[in-house]
Amino acid sequence: MSDALIDAYAIAGDVESLEALARDDSDPERQAQALEALGIAGGSGDTLSEIYRSSDNAEVKEAALSGMMIGGHDDIVLDLFRSTDDKQERAMLELLVMMGSDEVWDIIDQTLETGQ
Repeated sequence: MSDALIDAYAIAGDVESLEALARDDSDPERQAQALEALGIAGGSGDTLSEIYRSSDNAEVKEAALSGMMIGGHDDIVLDLFRSTDDKQERAMLELLVMMGSDEVWDIIDQTLETGQ
């Protein structure tokens, strides 16, 4: 499947086709492209979160986070941030800052005050 087709699905808002590609883990590179395109097309943050949580592939996880950022799902990234280990926490905090989430500043203040 070509990158152009994934881009066309995103432009057309074909969330169903993109979700099918995003759930197919047989080609992690294509899966990552579909996850980012899903964010563009207005895909479900819950779907992106589910794929993020279930994947062991770093590229797929990063693409799922990018899809959430593109789609404006800062509330879901915040939930993921609260439930992850230290290594992943830093990456999510950086993403939340880039997303401009209002709640992120409360989390930053809390983290700095308590060290958590």
